[in-house]
Amino acid sequence: MQRETKSRALGRFINITGVTMLCLSVLLLLLSQYGDFELIRLQYVELTDKLYEIQLAVASLDAKWMILIIIELLFMLKSVLPIPLSFMFVITGMVFPYAEAVIINAVGMALLMSIRYMWGVKFDIGKLDKKLVSSAIIRKTFETKYGKGLILLLTRLIPWTPTNKISRIYGAEQYPFDRYLLISLIGYSPKILSYSKIGRSIYNPISYEFLAPVIVLFAIGGVSLLIFGAIFFRVDS
Repeated sequence: MQRETKSRALGRFINITGVTMLCLSVLLLLLSQYGDFELIRLQYVELTDKLYEIQLAVASLDAKWMILIIIELLFMLKSVLPIPLSFMFVITGMVFPYAEAVIINAVGMALLMSIRYMWGVKFDIGKLDKKLVSSAIIRKTFETKYGKGLILLLTRLIPWTPTNKISRIYGAEQYPFDRYLLISLIGYSPKILSYSKIGRSIYNPISYEFLAPVIVLFAIGGVSLLIFGAIFFRVDS
């Protein structure tokens, strides 16, 4: 009874968070169309100029391949260090043209998720993660035909889910690697596309070009959370 109450409480929290994110996406959309940001824009001018200077300086470098290697190494280091992925995506978007930034970020994510997946295959997972995976809700979902793939997709779409932990769990579960990597990249594609665009538009954060990917991230995250919450209730019933 107590477990059921906790599960339903978690489901409600997830649903509330999802609805909140959808509301924020609508609010940002309205603000981007009708808001007056002139005061904020004026206050941001000095920082904008500095960011633009950095972007031009990097763009003029001859050894861009060195920057590319450093970025990919940082993605690999993310497997053991708490480097924010959003920061990585945005920085790449600032340095490289949009199409190149998307490819570089996608390759970096593939490297990161592959490393942590192989880590799970070789070293298994810790006691806490085993307890999580063996819980009734997760286990029942995993045992359905598309359960593991669906949960993987949703956890990649939902903001703030632990990339390394999820990757290691799927490695320990012996989930097929090619399917794991494909689903993971599909799930991360909205973040890769959006944050790369944010990086290209960061010198003008009041523009629609900057706000549009933020709106998309909130909307997709909100819908994913609501679907995830529905799964919790369905499995628990």
